[in-house]
Amino acid sequence: MEACDEHLIQKAITSLSKTNIDALAIKVIGLKEQKSMPYGLNLPSLFALSTLKKFSFATDAKDPFYYSDNLHICSKIEYLTISDPVIAFDDLPSLLYAMPNLEHLNVRLTSADYHFRQQRRIDLKTDLPSIPTLKTCILQIENTCSVKFNLLAHFLKAMPALRHLGITASYELFNAHDWEMLLTTSLTALTHLRLHATTTYHHDDVLPDLLDPFKTSFWIEKRNS
Repeated sequence: MEACDEHLIQKAITSLSKTNIDALAIKVIGLKEQKSMPYGLNLPSLFALSTLKKFSFATDAKDPFYYSDNLHICSKIEYLTISDPVIAFDDLPSLLYAMPNLEHLNVRLTSADYHFRQQRRIDLKTDLPSIPTLKTCILQIENTCSVKFNLLAHFLKAMPALRHLGITASYELFNAHDWEMLLTTSLTALTHLRLHATTTYHHDDVLPDLLDPFKTSFWIEKRNS
């Protein structure tokens, strides 16, 4: 969809409730952003489609889309990909509670603050839903995101059956010892791991210090397995 009126798009989305669609991919370009109701779209109405199992969504919007204020459903979605817009890290519990059958999650995350609503903050005391069905988790975390490793680990521990994990994030989230402890104590079912550290040209000199701790026997065995 390109340069469409948001009301027409929402009308088209609403009409899908009368179908038996099981897979859906939507990309919206040139849609006007609205701070009070981002993009004028009600994505949770799509999550609630009774037959939908695979859903992919993308826009060219710059502002994050939020979910937790209007996500009160039990979705049957098993595969979820949202490449753009970014999702607030603090909205993840709402998404996970709403999708108890989720097997594949691929999203971009931010810690952006929303000044027009009361933010629900995740901390280490937040009760996160366990997702025993989730096998693949791919997260792209913005460099400006303030989420620390212990909070990310708290989130990943809710995925006890995880087999494939991919993380793209700032180099500050990649401490070899911390990741080794997480893998050996909580993510024991993991078979595929991809860690992609990003830096700016101001921090290129950190790469040797970042990579050397990943050259232990534990990580060499992981790489060769």
